[in-house]
Amino acid sequence: MSKTLGLSLKNFKSHKLKRLLAFVIDVLILLCIFFITYNILGLPDYPAVKLGMDHLNALQGTPQAQAAADTVFREFNSVYLHSLIIWFIYELVVSIILKGSTIGKLICNIRIVGKKSGEFSPKTIIRLAIRSLVKMLFLFFLQGLPFLISSLSIFANPEFRTGVDYFAGTKPVDRQAQVSPEACEVH
Repeated sequence: MSKTLGLSLKNFKSHKLKRLLAFVIDVLILLCIFFITYNILGLPDYPAVKLGMDHLNALQGTPQAQAAADTVFREFNSVYLHSLIIWFIYELVVSIILKGSTIGKLICNIRIVGKKSGEFSPKTIIRLAIRSLVKMLFLFFLQGLPFLISSLSIFANPEFRTGVDYFAGTKPVDRQAQVSPEACEVH
């Protein structure tokens, strides 16, 4: 059985900081991945959005400004979608390989497991996919506000679960908790 991230007031600050630090590490890794994918594939094309915004600023107050704004918004949405797809793939693939952790969570000694079992199992892989997909859908369709609220829920519960953890039936645990090798096998 896994040990949850802590229920005492003494551990509250350190565990919420661990989750925040894990997130920051993952964002830095994603920035590197974005840089690499842009240089290899040309996607996501952040420079095109910047150029479009500069062009739009130059056209302010002219009849062409609306058409330029439409183009910039289309380009931004494309870049945003490509970024979310890369994030989704990173989070899901790395979480499966590292049995419930992204690189940031691994460094911070956190992994995500099934809420009921408290272990990483084949069923947890489905839960991780749901967790990542819900997070990306919140970010894409609702521009991140529900994701922010969901993330802030870490501070409101003793298990430090986010809203997407509740939705997917997952919870964070200390990575050092004993995991049986059978629980990690994918059939």
